Amino acid sequence: MYADDIVILADEIDVMQRMIQKLEEYCKIWNMEVNMEKSKIMVFRKGGKLSSKEKWLYNGTEISITSEYSYLGLTFTPKLSLRKQIQERNQLAKNSINTTWNCFLSKPNVSIKTKWKLFLAISRSIQSYGSQIWGFSHFDEVDQLTLYFLKKVLKMPSFTPTYIMMLETGVENGHIYTLNNHLNYITRILYDYKDDRLPKILAKKVMRHEIFWKTHINSLTLQNSTEAFTPNLSKQCWLQNIQNLLQNIRATKTNDALSNANNTHRFYSKLQPTFGGLYFVEPLMQDELMWILKARSGMFSLNSNRFQTNSNPICSMCNTVEIENIQHFLGRCPALKEFRLMFFQMPIINESDLINILNGNVIHWKSLASYLKTCMLYRNQLLSEFNI
Repeated sequence: MYADDIVILADEIDVMQRMIQKLEEYCKIWNMEVNMEKSKIMVFRKGGKLSSKEKWLYNGTEISITSEYSYLGLTFTPKLSLRKQIQERNQLAKNSINTTWNCFLSKPNVSIKTKWKLFLAISRSIQSYGSQIWGFSHFDEVDQLTLYFLKKVLKMPSFTPTYIMMLETGVENGHIYTLNNHLNYITRILYDYKDDRLPKILAKKVMRHEIFWKTHINSLTLQNSTEAFTPNLSKQCWLQNIQNLLQNIRATKTNDALSNANNTHRFYSKLQPTFGGLYFVEPLMQDELMWILKARSGMFSLNSNRFQTNSNPICSMCNTVEIENIQHFLGRCPALKEFRLMFFQMPIINESDLINILNGNVIHWKSLASYLKTCMLYRNQLLSEFNI
């Protein structure tokens, strides 16, 4: 017969040993055994070597001290660093994406909206396990998983800037989700748990001494001009503070993304961000979405791509000696004049009309996607035929 796990906490060496002796006495009375191979001690500390006094015995046998221990799915370390935990969960979440790729996520007849729901239900749930505990901290890996999924599903290059993926899809980064999980958990502890519950006792100590998660929350409130989370707040005020904080963080991240677009991507900054309106609402196929997103973001595999280095950025299809970027490819290249007449009824598209087309407020998105796909196929055939 197996009993449940047990955890013993103490803040002094001799107190821990007395508690272990109590456990030993209890096990003898009830004829129970402790699996010493699975029993470990972890000394939480900021750093440095262990003292020679930091040794503990159970039934005459020294209990081994470990620097890493997994309990209830969370990996703990002496410094309470959860980075390894995040990395492990992130890899499991990525595996879930790759596992469901061939049978579901790669299917072109399944909408992006449906695939996103699957991602939230499986991959994000795997990654955010235990975020009630660690969600106050920002980990790049948490944000990268969302980008990994979106780029894979939308067939975007891995070097596509984060600000483009955020502004185009409107998807929040993972930290806002995990932070919300954490703050809601703290709310339940402080306002719904009884005073004698250990989580509430510890949470109040954290609040009083302003350590651990409280220092991070204090920093976030200062950065985002939000009311502080103080111990004397009513539950209603506390919940309102959460909403205000998350709203301000969302606004800050959106403004940062827009600023990056304005400072580093002149043409994209002239477009209207879709914020997901195109990719999660419009009845477009996955292939069509991919073409439109690549055109809007300048991620086409043309001779001139601001995110890739090419020794010869000049268009290979015409003799205008113009740089082959999306403006030239879509609006001016003489070799593609007939296609522009076919899809847009215009031989040349000026920048103003080009912006309107890419914003989707002149022609239907499907026509734009068809033009891009047809012209890229023609371009590749032409270059292959002439061995360019």
